[in-house]
Amino acid sequence: AASDNNIKAIKKRLNAQTISYDKMNQHRHVEFFKDVNGILAHMKKHGLALQEYARGHESAGMFDMDAENKGCGNSVTTPEDVTDPAYARQILLSLCETVGIRLRAEHKKAGGVSVGMRTAGFENSSRQMQLESSTDVTEEIYRAAWTLLMRMWDGKKPLRLLNVTATRLTEFEYRQYSLFDSVDYEKLEKANQAIDQIRAKFGENAVMRASFLKSSVSPTSGGLNKEKRRESIEREADEET
Repeated sequence: AASDNNIKAIKKRLNAQTISYDKMNQHRHVEFFKDVNGILAHMKKHGLALQEYARGHESAGMFDMDAENKGCGNSVTTPEDVTDPAYARQILLSLCETVGIRLRAEHKKAGGVSVGMRTAGFENSSRQMQLESSTDVTEEIYRAAWTLLMRMWDGKKPLRLLNVTATRLTEFEYRQYSLFDSVDYEKLEKANQAIDQIRAKFGENAVMRASFLKSSVSPTSGGLNKEKRRESIEREADEET
């Protein structure tokens, strides 16, 4: 809704329009980055790759994806019908925690996420989406997974199985930055890695999200059993040292 005066003002500004470069947005980028050093400092490895690519110096495998590595996924069959969205959220987050642990242990990033579900009536559905940036951050995987589940579940049909799969796996890290994105992804990555190391040393329940404190849902569901996941994380820590 808008007043008559506001509508007139808007129409006046939109009277003449052309399809052209977004010069205002380009100007904001110039003001923000200043020069190529600003771009490299902000975008790091991905900025360097884009710079070389723009100059025609494309390195072999710069943007390659491993077609043979199809994904890293986990699923869980629920002990009871799931009709509460809050309960479904916890199960999905638990699966995403395990997927994130596996990705980080294998030094992989996900370029996409797929979610599947099975109802109590044995109806199967799945959805998938491509991510703007490759990631192994649990929070990003979960955000995409919940969006996908909401696209196919009405929150009423009883669920009996959920699965989450990280797809388009790659070892190359790329990130699509936005000037208006306030999330510190590097901090999240470091936090996830630190949590993995604590869990490897003291057990997977040593660190958990507050939503799991009084829940019947395990903080990490599906995939490898806990001992194998712990061995995988310990092996990764030994390789880094």
